[in-house]
Amino acid sequence: MFKRIHSKRDPGDTLGSEIQKEFAVYFKNAGSLTQCLLERHPKYTLAAMALCILVSLVLSFTLFHQPANVTPSQHAPDRNGTIHPDAPVSDGLDQIMATTSALQQTLDVRKQVENLLAKPALTAADSGELEKALDRLSHLQKTINQRP
Repeated sequence: MFKRIHSKRDPGDTLGSEIQKEFAVYFKNAGSLTQCLLERHPKYTLAAMALCILVSLVLSFTLFHQPANVTPSQHAPDRNGTIHPDAPVSDGLDQIMATTSALQQTLDVRKQVENLLAKPALTAADSGELEKALDRLSHLQKTINQRP
């Protein structure tokens, strides 16, 4: 199972050298064709490059332009809970932090409820405290469920 496999492969033969051996003719033909085309039509080549640069500039300032001033309403989640794709990462982190805080409060309130329920007999103050804790717990659950 742990027997070493010996190969008689030449260490000089690599993937790149094998691809070069196989496709060298095609690379050479493509290079000579490109060189010939550039030597025959230098003005058209320059014009095509300038046109590509202009098209890139126009697209970057129109179609692909991200507005700098974005209102907070665009970063708010939709009714179905989806967030706009242009919402910054900080909004997502804020939501994660708020949800984490709500979950931590939920755990604290549940511990408080469990401690109250572990008592053999509840006083009137304990009953009021238990009622407040259960109300707080239901409010936190609604808050957590509303977040995406």
